[in-house]
Amino acid sequence: MWELRLARQDALEEIFALYAACVRWMNEVSIHQWNDTDYLSAYPPDDYADMQRRGLLFVLEGENGALLGAVVLLPEDERWNGRPSRRAWYVHNLVTAIGASGAGKAILREAEKLAKPHGMEVMRLDCADDNTRLNAWYESQGYFPCGTCIDGPYNGILREKLL
Repeated sequence: MWELRLARQDALEEIFALYAACVRWMNEVSIHQWNDTDYLSAYPPDDYADMQRRGLLFVLEGENGALLGAVVLLPEDERWNGRPSRRAWYVHNLVTAIGASGAGKAILREAEKLAKPHGMEVMRLDCADDNTRLNAWYESQGYFPCGTCIDGPYNGILREKLL
């Protein structure tokens, strides 16, 4: 049984280690995304500490409390400015432990379940436009393209799922 819950302060070091491991893995398997955009500097440990204090950082725990992933759920996102206004949570910084098959899907499903009682109409996220494999995976999870965004060197596809 997996559970998505608010991150505790004492887990921040382990959470950041997930992101660092993911960047190393991307280098090993020649995926060009976080490793090419200096992700760990753009989102340093202090950012996750701030998200944890604000109640926006969540972790996915497996049996025995094993940390299987993390995600930030934001109440707003400037990349979506000018888009139709809907009550939304914005999925950011989604990461899973290397080899934790199904953890990404579980994070999205559990976040969607949490969003409904909070009156959210949609879940929104963005994905690098050149990561065809990840874009196809998001689409298979019900997150459909509805625009694009540019943030420095990052070109993204905006995706939305109706709840």
